[in-house]
Amino acid sequence: MTQDIGTAKLRFADYPIDKMIYVVGNEQNYHFQVLSILLDKLGFEWGKGLVHFSYGMVELPEGKMKSREGTVSMPTTWWRR
Repeated sequence: MTQDIGTAKLRFADYPIDKMIYVVGNEQNYHFQVLSILLDKLGFEWGKGLVHFSYGMVELPEGKMKSREGTVSMPTTWWRR
């Protein structure tokens, strides 16, 4: 949680944004609800501007997709044009 608070602070300080959208699996729903509440309680006006767009689990042949571990699949490798 503290890593996400710090990262959110940096993003809002470094970029001219008023909303941030997180696109992650639905197993993270509670985490992002709490993150938004914490940021708001800590006095960050943009805390309520976080949006969590959740989806079902993405399974790769190697296992679960985890961006922090580098096991991700870019859409360019599977998206049909």
